[in-house]
Amino acid sequence: MGAALGRALGGPLTASGERGQTLLAAGAGAGLAAAFNAPLAGTLFVLEELKVLRTPRHALAALLACVTSDQVYRSLLGRAPQLGAIVVERPGVSAFLPLLLLGVAAGAIGALFNRLLLVTLGLFDRLRARGHALTIALIVGAAVGAVGFFAPRLLGPGDGLIEQSLRAPLDAAGAAAVFLARFALTLASYATGAAGGLFAPLLVLGAEAGVLVGHAVEQFRPLGITAALPIFAIVGMGALFAGSVRAPATGIVLMIEMTGALPALVPLVYAAVAADLTARLLGARPIYEALLERTLAREGKS
Repeated sequence: MGAALGRALGGPLTASGERGQTLLAAGAGAGLAAAFNAPLAGTLFVLEELKVLRTPRHALAALLACVTSDQVYRSLLGRAPQLGAIVVERPGVSAFLPLLLLGVAAGAIGALFNRLLLVTLGLFDRLRARGHALTIALIVGAAVGAVGFFAPRLLGPGDGLIEQSLRAPLDAAGAAAVFLARFALTLASYATGAAGGLFAPLLVLGAEAGVLVGHAVEQFRPLGITAALPIFAIVGMGALFAGSVRAPATGIVLMIEMTGALPALVPLVYAAVAADLTARLLGARPIYEALLERTLAREGKS
């Protein structure tokens, strides 16, 4: 929505020029900033992921748009971080290795998620081309309806699940169930072509993956390896975002701005970089880049 607004402000004559690209990208960053109370992450997302702003003047335009958007949002709905102020203690040095391994695991999960999403999109496209659009809608609708009846908290953007992971994490079995359910629901829902997104679902998956690793690490307390579960949830969110979107700087800053948990910064940096490198080694492409190329290819065929 932010990108569309930016392009509209540029007018039809400048839509394809440098000014139009700048307004479009700045609008996209401003939309992210308002959605997550994260002006710095919005600016980094424009620079790191969209790759259309090349000069300091462009970066300044994006920063001004993001900060303005965030200030308007906060004046209307409050100044607290998106997920509230999460109070955590800085993890000890002994916890850095498990958190780094969490980053590696998140990179592998991100690569797997990206590939499965593209496969699912292709499968649904083939089914629709064969006239099975109604069947797809009925199957996915029935599955989502059943989940909504028995476990309504699994549906929606996932804010409640993320906050639970940060304040009162589920046990290992519960976190695994939520992770698997949300993984499958995200793939199926997005592949239908209905309105939806990937940003928030990725954060839910990252939080639950972090909680799972945190529970595993708790088994090694006798060895002196300790860290609070919310730290693992925060690091998991940033690392999975970095592994799927391949924008580690955005993931790092986004998590800090959303939670206010500065003690998580150092392990978050290492985990996000590890996730990005792992996804790169596995040959995973940034999900938004892959989706854009897929869209352009389909439009070219039509």
